[in-house]
Amino acid sequence: MREDSSTGGIVPNATQEGKSFFSQPGLVRLFERCGFEPVWLTTVSKVNRGRIEGAVGVPGLAHAIWGWLYVALSLFELFGRGMVINAHFRAVKT
Repeated sequence: MREDSSTGGIVPNATQEGKSFFSQPGLVRLFERCGFEPVWLTTVSKVNRGRIEGAVGVPGLAHAIWGWLYVALSLFELFGRGMVINAHFRAVKT
């Protein structure tokens, strides 16, 4: 962590970003405590095909593995269990 004088707050280092884990209900509660209401929430899961091709080394096999993972992760998204929460909140008008 480092201090950011422009905002007067603490800013995480680049290596620490993305290490905050929230459930969907937990994220909604956090934003509601800060004066926001949820508009929509969904989850998203993606796999980088290029990384799989680099790891496997055989283009046809890598494409098949990527396709299987894409379908499997899409099923998780149907149940709101994807890798990343994608959410939109709006400020509550008082």
